[in-house]
This record gives sequence, structure tokens and C-alpha cells, in this order.
Amino acid sequence: GFTVTWEPETNAAVCVKGDQSLTVYLGTTRAVFNGEERPMAQPCEVHQQRTCVSIRYVAETFGLTIEWDE
Repeated sequence: GFTVTWEPETNAAVCVKGDQSLTVYLGTTRAVFNGEERPMAQPCEVHQQRTCVSIRYVAETFGLTIEWDE
């Protein structure tokens, strides 16, 4: 699984799986994966006191596959 933490000093959520790390910054499209800038198409935002980010972006950044099952 993933471990997710919040860094209040930078307004960032950090998602870690094994030796891979993704940091997304609230209110921006800025994201850093393993030290490399990888901007998102849509900004990270808050909805009902939860940090929201595209699941497709997170999954594909970590090398996972997203499929739609009707």
C-alpha cells in the first residue's frame, strides 16, 4: 500500500510506496516524483476538508494501469 502524509509548512501531500515518493502541492499543478518535477493537468485542491488529486495521475505516475469496467 501507500503511505500518505501532510506537510503543513509547504501545503503538500506526500504519497510514498516503497522507495518511490510523490509530492503534490495544494492549489497548484506542481508535483514532484522521486525528485523530478512532473506537473499535473489539474491542480490539487481541497473538497470537504480532504485533499483531492487525480487518481489517474497518481496511479500512472507510480506505473500502475487504470481501466474502466462498464
